[in-house]
Amino acid sequence: MIFIKNKYGIKFLRSQLGHKINSKFLGALIIPLILSIGIVPAIPFSAGVDIPHLLPVCIDKVWIESINGRIACVTPSTAEKLVQRGWGTILDEIMEDTSDEKSITPVISGGTLPITETPIIGNPEKEFPKNYVPGTEELAEDEIRLTFLGTGMPFPTRNQAAAGVLMEFGNGDILMFDVGSGTVANFNSMKISPAELDKFFISHLHTDHQGDLDMFWAQGIPFGRILPMNVWGPTGDGHALGTQAFVDGLLAANYWDLKSREGNIPTSGAEIITHEFDWTTTQVVYDENGITVTSFPAIHAMAGAVSYRIDWNGMSVVYSGDTKINNFMIEQGQNVDLLIHETFLPAEILSEKTGMTLENAMVVVNELHTPAKAAGVVFELAQPKMAVMYHTWVTDETITPIFDDLRIPYLGPATLAQDFTVFNITPDSIVVRQALVDDAPWPIVPEESAHAEKSDEVPVIPQWLEDQAIDVEEAIKEILEKRHG
Repeated sequence: MIFIKNKYGIKFLRSQLGHKINSKFLGALIIPLILSIGIVPAIPFSAGVDIPHLLPVCIDKVWIESINGRIACVTPSTAEKLVQRGWGTILDEIMEDTSDEKSITPVISGGTLPITETPIIGNPEKEFPKNYVPGTEELAEDEIRLTFLGTGMPFPTRNQAAAGVLMEFGNGDILMFDVGSGTVANFNSMKISPAELDKFFISHLHTDHQGDLDMFWAQGIPFGRILPMNVWGPTGDGHALGTQAFVDGLLAANYWDLKSREGNIPTSGAEIITHEFDWTTTQVVYDENGITVTSFPAIHAMAGAVSYRIDWNGMSVVYSGDTKINNFMIEQGQNVDLLIHETFLPAEILSEKTGMTLENAMVVVNELHTPAKAAGVVFELAQPKMAVMYHTWVTDETITPIFDDLRIPYLGPATLAQDFTVFNITPDSIVVRQALVDDAPWPIVPEESAHAEKSDEVPVIPQWLEDQAIDVEEAIKEILEKRHG
């Protein structure tokens, strides 16, 4: 592997499928060109190469990167001419493979790259910008865009919301898997109208996986959702512990919110249709527009936790929710495109950082969740195209122990997801990037929602309270009169 380090951080050229180009063939092609014109053919950064002998070939020459991300080895004089003509920029230095995923700067420390050594798998049919900017790229008809809206813990931070995954499909459908606290704010930076998101799948009823469902419900009403929300989720050990009871309770708790809006704006989007299913059975719980969602049991805390597998157009994604490693996951995760599995910190670090006793931390990590070493076992047995870790703290000091433990059993492609890590998936490729988002977006409201019917009922404010309202214009008039004497 060859690493190139420039002002944008460490980049590398490699075969994303692990294939090597025949060195004799490449040498026969490149060396005469170097001798004759001082430049090798530009190498597509998206495809990459894995040829260590290119380093000595480029002795006394300069690596240059074009504006479209292609790499070439040229003489210094040729490099100067290419830069003058706007072809690209000279890379600062070349180094051999001295690094891996653990060297990538996380977002919390100013990084803009995904935490993975393999940002491209397969052969993309189109070039992708370095970062994804919401609202600037149309999905191809055969493409999935999966974005992490939350990768953190029951302790949400500004850097990491709790669990939530957004999936956009080339057929126009949008599904959301888990809606932990903080995910609604991250969704609002994705340049998608709240009216377009009405299908939610909950893995279990811990607050860090459902805590923002009420806010998704509430914001959709004034900002364009006129169709009911649909929520899929598991049964529990008795009705009171299932998804239907949870949704009923959510609506009851927010009844004041709903009644205060009636008569002022359309409220047809306030309805929630609950699709509760048996958590103990592996079964298809959703089958529309060619997309199937299969639920299967998860081992977490108590009865009523599930994981999901999503299939569409020959592509597949498994989302674990929270779970201890299990045979259901190995069966459902075989050779999928993405296998997203929760990956906790080592118990010693969890204890040190949170004040939890080591004994309790070991129970939390090893019995209720999945540490990195165990996640590596799942990935090794299932062999997904890309293994994805989430549901942990992502900082400079946690990346190394997570990858060190993961790499004991598993050596394949892996990504440690951060909030706004984006995966573009097609039948032929997976591209991983970080999204650059607007932190102060405006809502996108469909025009047709403004013409939806309103309720005839209008909220009533008691007259004695209304009498205490202040007339703004009169108040300003009095203030100005006093000010000017």
